[in-house]
Amino acid sequence: MSYKLSIISGARGIAKLISERPFENPNDFMRFVLKTYNARGVLGIVTELLEYQQKSSSEGRKTVERASGVFVDLNEITTDNVPDISIGIHIHLYYADLAKDMARYVSRVPLPVSLYVSVATENAKLIAEEAFGHLDCCAALDVRIVQNRGRDIAPFVVEFSKEIRKHEIIAHIHSKKSLYNEGATGNWREYLLSSLFPDRQGIIKIIGLLSSKKYGLIYPQCFHDLPYIANTWLANYNTAITWSKRLGLSKVPYGYIDFPVGSMFWARVESILPLYEAGIKLEEFVEEAGQTDGTLAHCLERMLGILPLSRGHELGILRDSKNPSWSKWRFEQYTNRPNRRIANLIQSSQTKLVLFDIFETLITRPLLFGDRIKDILEARLAEKGIHGFKAVRINAEKKARIGTGSDVTLLEIYSVIEPADGWGPLNQIMQLEIEIEINAVSPRHAVIDLFRSALAANKRVALASDMFLPRDVIKRMLDDCGIVGWSEIYLSSDIGYRKDSGAMYQHIMKSEQLSPSEILMIGDNEHSDVQIPQDAGIKTAHIMRPAALLRSVPRFSRFIPSENLDDINAQIVFGVFSQKFYSDLTNREFQPNDITGNNPYKAGFMILGPAICSFSSWLIEEVRSNQIDTLHFLSREGKLLKSAFSLWAEGLPDLPECKYLLTSRRAITVPNIKNLDHIQLIAKSSNYLGGSADQFFRERFGIELSQTDWGFLEQKNIWLRRNRITIQHGDISEIRDLLAHFEHRIISSAVAEAAPMHVYLKSQFGDDTRRNAVVDVGYSATIQRNLVDFTGRKIDGLYLATDEDSQGPCQERGVFAKGCFVHATPKNLNAPIFYQQSFILEKMLSADDTQLIKFEGSGVPVYKEEIINEKTKLVRSEVQKGALDFVRAARDIRGRLHSNFRVPSGLATSLFEEFVGNLSADEQIMLSQIGLDDDYCGRGLVN
Repeated sequence: MSYKLSIISGARGIAKLISERPFENPNDFMRFVLKTYNARGVLGIVTELLEYQQKSSSEGRKTVERASGVFVDLNEITTDNVPDISIGIHIHLYYADLAKDMARYVSRVPLPVSLYVSVATENAKLIAEEAFGHLDCCAALDVRIVQNRGRDIAPFVVEFSKEIRKHEIIAHIHSKKSLYNEGATGNWREYLLSSLFPDRQGIIKIIGLLSSKKYGLIYPQCFHDLPYIANTWLANYNTAITWSKRLGLSKVPYGYIDFPVGSMFWARVESILPLYEAGIKLEEFVEEAGQTDGTLAHCLERMLGILPLSRGHELGILRDSKNPSWSKWRFEQYTNRPNRRIANLIQSSQTKLVLFDIFETLITRPLLFGDRIKDILEARLAEKGIHGFKAVRINAEKKARIGTGSDVTLLEIYSVIEPADGWGPLNQIMQLEIEIEINAVSPRHAVIDLFRSALAANKRVALASDMFLPRDVIKRMLDDCGIVGWSEIYLSSDIGYRKDSGAMYQHIMKSEQLSPSEILMIGDNEHSDVQIPQDAGIKTAHIMRPAALLRSVPRFSRFIPSENLDDINAQIVFGVFSQKFYSDLTNREFQPNDITGNNPYKAGFMILGPAICSFSSWLIEEVRSNQIDTLHFLSREGKLLKSAFSLWAEGLPDLPECKYLLTSRRAITVPNIKNLDHIQLIAKSSNYLGGSADQFFRERFGIELSQTDWGFLEQKNIWLRRNRITIQHGDISEIRDLLAHFEHRIISSAVAEAAPMHVYLKSQFGDDTRRNAVVDVGYSATIQRNLVDFTGRKIDGLYLATDEDSQGPCQERGVFAKGCFVHATPKNLNAPIFYQQSFILEKMLSADDTQLIKFEGSGVPVYKEEIINEKTKLVRSEVQKGALDFVRAARDIRGRLHSNFRVPSGLATSLFEEFVGNLSADEQIMLSQIGLDDDYCGRGLVN
């Protein structure tokens, strides 16, 4: 595609395309502009943008399926359109004295709406008719007296079901007073109402968002004075499981969820339609008795956030501008809490017993969701030819619990399983499950320090867990993790009482002969370790599950797996991350916009580590499928890749020989030169971005230009020394005469370098016919092709990424060049971010070794002068240490827990692209400290 554009029209084209926002992230656009301008100028920018726009419009922009709500800032939305759409508002007016206040908010609606008001008494009905009937926006008013049953939810889904279903958009509000918490959330109602009815324009914007059909529900961020644990199911999870099928849900999420806490919102009726199709009857709501949780109304309040997502809509969360928080769930309450708070509770003279939960509190498993340990059992059994056991195991546990009146043991669970042909003895499967459970656990050191501090304070310390595993198994886990010295262990499988029913706490108080105020419960479960003991008067200290904190990081939320995700490997990767970096009791330095922050070790562990581990798995597959005998890891990036491969391959059979091959583009291309065509090919092989001619000929061809040379060149007007060389897209027209002038000297230099290079390569490749492949970061396979030409051998290439320039030349030589994460990508704007931002990957991967220039004599390497500074070495060393530590952790999991574990390539790509595509300020600082010399392209040391 070509365009005859002037500078002015080019600028206009750019402005037009910018206004159409072809990029999701402004940083991506700026990186594109700088990169393309350097390579192709203004015309190139416009050309690339137009091509990108055409492809986007024809293929559709790829979007990430969200598993949670997203912040919406009404101040950033512009709209002049008033949607022509049917709107209703349901108002549950239990407290009639708030009628005028609520009418004040509703009066801000600038559109005609139908009002549906539920009240408790005849007098309240009269008050409501007076308060709402005269509003300008009131197109119709329907006030009904309802039973005080099911709070505000029952009238919304039962009484006015038929009427609400007639509308496209509905709002739901109620006269909240929250008397149960003694005024602790006194401004909660005002906050919710002012967020949902801010002013005329704000309401139009909310309705516009819903009318776009992108959003199914719009609601305010969780109120700042509510405890963050309110954003979980609390006492309602089992009810949700029971109701899920009736509401058309195959599964419901666990842990922290997005929903309108306080049950006030705007919604597209179609997004919550299952509430009205389920045929819910008023009698299914329990009678009002001051319940604070655990009713059907509380469950359906949470389902309001689940249903729109299940129907393909997003949740829009109105950000609290007066009390801002990065966390939808107000996790700053946890991350910012004082370090001494729990220690003070332990040391209090009133505390006689410190009670610790076990799983995810004292010990953790490398999974986002602990119950997914059954997937590992399923995978291990599949290796033995036993399939489908997970479902059998889950159903057996449900069956064993029926009618027992108490908790069950693992032996009781297995006793109700009917053996199938080919399974072998059930006892062996049970022992395998126990083995997996034991091998999965690791100590959570921050909490173990608390445990030891309680012992040091001469407190009685006991452990409590809802768990089916036998006491001896739990004790072995604790011993293996260094958790010793406790006085008693209370296991539901042992005593029959569970924490999540409250019965275990009553049993403990009776057994220990203590009052509730004398007990401190420390645990991770918001319901069984916090809500239930608090209701009983027991002091609590919540220790968040590491995985819950990791899942809250905004930059993970778009692609982090849910507990329903089938890929157990992704669950493990994030589980390892959570164990490593999210296990502290507080995190006052927590920065929500970071993945790694200015922490090179963390960048290595979470970004580079998964990439090179996934690459190592892919290498093994390629080696086996292509019967490769020897892998040659190319210097300098190959040093770390070889180390990672060696770690990952430990204990695996049928692996190739691995060598570290000293080479560089400069070192291998020059000995291959035979004529001027070769010289020109090298000149145009890579862009050269404004370096001097001296540097160009030294780096590309190994010759030094003398004063005599320059005198002649300038006298003959061939080239001025002050002029810079720029080569873009293979255009060498400006320097053809310059190259021709030095042809004979370059060929002489090539001849001199060829013999030593032959000596070295023969020492590496030998004379046999073994199949060889080079391993490197990749792209155009330049070194590979030159090795093939120079040695006359078939040498394949295995790379992190390849572009389109790698394929034809390799095929002509009868070899392949394959890319793991990116293969044969076009070299344009549509190339994956992994490819476009690969220089960051090179900086992290590179060894501190100086660049190889050539070989001399009997194959002795000659290197460039070192220009990498100590700061770069220090930072890169930490990055690479973190990366190799991740590979070790992954290898250990494969060895002890899940033999088929590997890092999914798509996940490794997503992590890298999220990291480089949205670098925080601290991450930019960290990366800027890593330099990489790029004299070959005329850029010098690049940070």
